[in-house]
Amino acid sequence: MIDYREANAKDFNRIAKLSAQSFENYPYFDCTFRHAFKDDDSYSAYMEKLHRVNIKANAAQNKCFVGTKDGKIVSAALLQDPTTKKATVEDYVKAGGLSLVFPVGFSKILNFFHFSEDARADCDQKHPSAWYLEVLAVDDSMKGRGLGSSMLQDCLIPYVQNQGGQELTLITNTEGNRKFYAKNGFREFSERTLEQNGQKIGNWSFCLKVQG
Repeated sequence: MIDYREANAKDFNRIAKLSAQSFENYPYFDCTFRHAFKDDDSYSAYMEKLHRVNIKANAAQNKCFVGTKDGKIVSAALLQDPTTKKATVEDYVKAGGLSLVFPVGFSKILNFFHFSEDARADCDQKHPSAWYLEVLAVDDSMKGRGLGSSMLQDCLIPYVQNQGGQELTLITNTEGNRKFYAKNGFREFSERTLEQNGQKIGNWSFCLKVQG
């Protein structure tokens, strides 16, 4: 059985590790950063740092949850509340964002912020009042056991409903995730192609009505 609770600062390192594992080979990050690293270990360490900064920068304004089994965090999610402001550059700096500049360069970080805005633009424009699922990550060693679906159905969707939310949106860049979110009741409402560093990736936006 998985128990769910809101995350605290002591959980951030574990959440960052889960996120880095889940998204290490994700096109969204791969096309932006991987070419800056000579080996996989360096890239993995950077991904963990990137996710740690993102979680710290967003946790204050939004909601971060973890799923635990036998006291160990096995899943994590970051939900963005539509009634609060998005994390600013200042929030990222306070969360340690300057440490991300080396070795990729400052311009690469700024480009990534713009890239991220483009990726979620359809969600923001077509469903501005929806909650937004920024991160959903599970322990690599427990993939295939329904942890992601369980976190959606038993934690995140009920939470959004209890907050009076009407919709939950997200984006994904892989065919596997498209199938996963469709299986969990999400409707794909937009498709676009993103380009970064000469690479093109698919970007699909999904929405789930959680009320009515």
